[in-house]
Amino acid sequence: MDKRWFWIVFLAVLIAIPILLNLLVNYQLKQVYIEYYTVACKDQNIGNPFSDKELGVKATLCRDSGGCFVLCGSACPPKQKLSILKTFDFFKETGCAEICVPQCVCKYGYEFNEKYGCLK
Repeated sequence: MDKRWFWIVFLAVLIAIPILLNLLVNYQLKQVYIEYYTVACKDQNIGNPFSDKELGVKATLCRDSGGCFVLCGSACPPKQKLSILKTFDFFKETGCAEICVPQCVCKYGYEFNEKYGCLK
């Protein structure tokens, strides 16, 4: 009988570890993304300074849906959320090449949609 309880507790702990790790990683990611959004959107002068009409439309859509459009954003913005299965991938990632790209930066929990702007 004692062995059965040992295995039940062992399995419960084994299941709980990835869940707790995922919660911890997502908590950290939220802080990093909010800081990223604040820095990216601090000095935003949209108007329409774009020579490319399509870029101007995207910038306006971004702004009107609660995001901010930056001409030089990171190609490697922080993730917003991870699933339990991808938590361990987060610890393995080494990073990516930093280049400057025009992009819409949405608030935490929102993603940019080409048709509707920042959506939850």
